[in-house]
Amino acid sequence: MEPGNEAAARELARLEEAAAVAPAGDAAGASEAPGEVARRALREGERFRREVLALADRHGCVEKWCQRFSKLQVQACHWAKHQLSDPEMRADLIEVWGPMFSSLDEQQREDFLSSYEFVADVKAQFADELRLLRRTGPEEAAAADEVEVEAVAKEVSGGGGAAGE
Repeated sequence: MEPGNEAAARELARLEEAAAVAPAGDAAGASEAPGEVARRALREGERFRREVLALADRHGCVEKWCQRFSKLQVQACHWAKHQLSDPEMRADLIEVWGPMFSSLDEQQREDFLSSYEFVADVKAQFADELRLLRRTGPEEAAAADEVEVEAVAKEVSGGGGAAGE
């Protein structure tokens, strides 16, 4: 990998994460038909989306999450297409995901990758907010948001963050 190549570093991190989640030759993937693997990935992505939106609904912030999801879905789709168009990345993906990935057709590969990337991106970018949605009711979330806003305001005004206050 070239020094300073952020795209390559990001791809390597994603591949390592994917390998940790589902190593090549994964028993579940090996026993399923290729099309079923892609459909299962899509179902899991939709299940995750519904779960988060249900939690967001309890907190009155569905619109915010729908906007986030739309943006991340587009990004995930573009990233999947980019990975599949690059021969080296494609070879890496086949190595990470194993024979199951090799047996998918182009559309199934794109669907599989974009679904996986979408869920991974949401979890990575909004981990703290997801934890807050899962652990609190609307009142607690509003109070936590207020505390966070106060902390940011304090930092911006120069009144916070320093040791020994």
